[in-house]
Amino acid sequence: MPITIDGAGTITGISAGGLPDSSITSAELATGSVLTAKIADANVTPAKLEAPYTLMTSQTFSAGQTVFDFTGIPSWAKRITILMDGLSLSGSDNFLVQLGDAGGFETTGYVSQAGYGSTKLTSTTGFIMGAGSAAFVLSGTNTLYKFSASTNQWLSSSSIVPSTGDPASVGSGTKTLSDTLTQLRVTRTGSNTFDAGSINVIYEG
Repeated sequence: MPITIDGAGTITGISAGGLPDSSITSAELATGSVLTAKIADANVTPAKLEAPYTLMTSQTFSAGQTVFDFTGIPSWAKRITILMDGLSLSGSDNFLVQLGDAGGFETTGYVSQAGYGSTKLTSTTGFIMGAGSAAFVLSGTNTLYKFSASTNQWLSSSSIVPSTGDPASVGSGTKTLSDTLTQLRVTRTGSNTFDAGSINVIYEG
């Protein structure tokens, strides 16, 4: 159907798939009320239009810390990026990202692999990222992508590099949660503690 504008300034011909009403008045366009009153798709909200991505509050390690938790991630988030700056562990553990929903953090069912140099790492308890030495101070990202709107499956892609010039670690993986993702955790594969670095998270719709 063609889009037309009549003498009263009313636009017609817009399909109901995008907007529930068959017309938008010039007054609504002028005030912007169409954004709040006539957007039918639940994946588009005024909050997301105002903030295409949200940067959460960064966290810096404290002595003896074993996890970085980020909670309050909205149900509409489709892409989440973990930002790691100068992160270090007290020993030779590797970094691990675990996803959580309303029931808590899930620690099983991951298909995850990473590698650096000739070293290959796998994990079923989280998305693994290579660290492997107390001497390494690493920076980089781990990006999580929701696979489809109808499932709680997430894909992971990571890349981190040590300040020493040693090989970067790259990794990928998949995990299907039992419910909608609301939180995530950066931890380690063993009993090491964090001894340097900061982490932040960006989420997008």
